[in-house]
Amino acid sequence: MEVILVMNDRKERRDLKQKVQSVYPKDCVSAFRSGEDALEYAKNRQIDVCFTEIVLIRMSGIALAKELRKSNDQVKINFISDTKEYAMDGWKLFINDYLLKPVSVSAIQHSRER
Repeated sequence: MEVILVMNDRKERRDLKQKVQSVYPKDCVSAFRSGEDALEYAKNRQIDVCFTEIVLIRMSGIALAKELRKSNDQVKINFISDTKEYAMDGWKLFINDYLLKPVSVSAIQHSRER
């Protein structure tokens, strides 16, 4: 299984990657700072799960989700935010989960079980 995560902040990205790897120990987990970098990586791969912040530097997490879905309508999208403000936008895209910061291991586990 191929899991990607996209977070602006390096410390948050590193922390999230450790937590995701603990829930997906046998899977490939790759972390990116931008949606563009994640999309470039995804061009030649089958992405199964994506954890992304909604507010990113250039490309929003919503735009990233739409692009990922163009090549794979089965990818499980999990939005991450520090506010509930974008929840409805996310659910309109039929996302797997909407996680509030700080993201816990139990929240990631719950997303995996969905």
